[in-house]
Formats: sequence, structure tokens, C-alpha cells
Amino acid sequence: MPAMSKTEIAERVIAAIGPDVREHGPFDENPFLIEIDGAVPLAIFPFTITNPPGGRHASELKIQLIAPGQARDEPGNFAPPPGRWPILLGYSEFYDRFVLWEAQKHVDFGWSKNCQVRIQVLSDAQISGIANMDRNLHGGLRETIIAARPDHLADALKKRIKP
Repeated sequence: MPAMSKTEIAERVIAAIGPDVREHGPFDENPFLIEIDGAVPLAIFPFTITNPPGGRHASELKIQLIAPGQARDEPGNFAPPPGRWPILLGYSEFYDRFVLWEAQKHVDFGWSKNCQVRIQVLSDAQISGIANMDRNLHGGLRETIIAARPDHLADALKKRIKP
């Protein structure tokens, strides 16, 4: 499947959250700004989840990180506007699942860095609505990845911003 535009992903986010959306910015902005009931204001950095062959285990899907304004020879960072919590969000059209990574743990990354998620986590989210997996990052950091069906995205976002 071809990559979805940031606008298409933002539209899916709004449709999934539904009446819990208090306010949102233009769909074509990156990050996409949104406020939902029961959460701090968010800055969503949207990506398409893909499964191209090669380079990873067959049971993994990925997003490729390129920060807004990042040049190929510059380190990337997710800098939300003041007062906004950064959300690194991937969407798989094939599985109809959202995946949330910890944006604050991905700093000074190279152009088109991969972030993976196991297909099993997306399958588990089909059953329970939300599923998690932990992953080791470089430098000894651990990251918790959250996958959610669209009808559980608001809860997954609230879970993502809890310390």
C-alpha cells in the first residue's frame, strides 16, 4: 500500500476520536495540533506504517522518521509548540491500527530512521482494543509502544501521556 498523506492520517485521527475532540488545527500541518477531553494539548507527528521487504524481521512493521524541516544531513527532533505533548503516531491502513511511540526518546536521529513494531501487538490490539510492547533503544533506553484500534485511540493517547 502506498504511503498515506499526513492530511489523511490526521483525518483518521479525528474520525477515530470522534466527540472527544475539543479542538484541532488544520489537517495539513505537521505537527497536527489537537485537544481531546481528559488530556493535555497534543502535537501529533503522523507517519504511515509500512511493511516493505528486507532489513527487518518479517514480523515487524515500521515507520521512517523524518522530522518537520529536517535536512538529510541534520539530526532530527520532534519539537512541539510550547504547552503541547509530542505524539509520535503511525497508522496502518492495512491493519486499521494506530501505533504510538515515545517521541521524547527519539532525539538527534538520522534521516529516515526506522521505528519498528511487531505485528503481534497490532493483532493483540484487535482483541483488547489497546496493546503494548516494550523495546530497547540505543543508549540503554526502554520504550513502551502502544497499539490501538480506532475506537480506543483516545484512551491510547491518554495512556501515552501518563508518566
